[in-house]
Amino acid sequence: MQKVYEVWHADPPDFWSERKVEEFPKGWVKVADVTAECPDGVYETTQHIDRNWSMNTNVRAVTPQVRSTSVGDIVLTGTIAYRCEPTGWSSHNINRTKEQAR
Repeated sequence: MQKVYEVWHADPPDFWSERKVEEFPKGWVKVADVTAECPDGVYETTQHIDRNWSMNTNVRAVTPQVRSTSVGDIVLTGTIAYRCEPTGWSSHNINRTKEQAR
């Protein structure tokens, strides 16, 4: 079943995945909403392969400059944050205020 995921990129990029998810959203910036079946589908959609991924039909970019999703970035649905790891995803429950959920 498809749902909307928020894509948050580490700012600055954190390719070693050292940033603590407990500090979310501090250290990340929201870049898009993506409709997909799972985090892997979001990852696939948010890669620059043959064009800028923000042009994909299942994407609503919220910033003009985007990079490919990488290690340390977060894919969020509700209160579940999936952090992109060197091999797959780690899953984290997070608390969000109403302002953060916008």
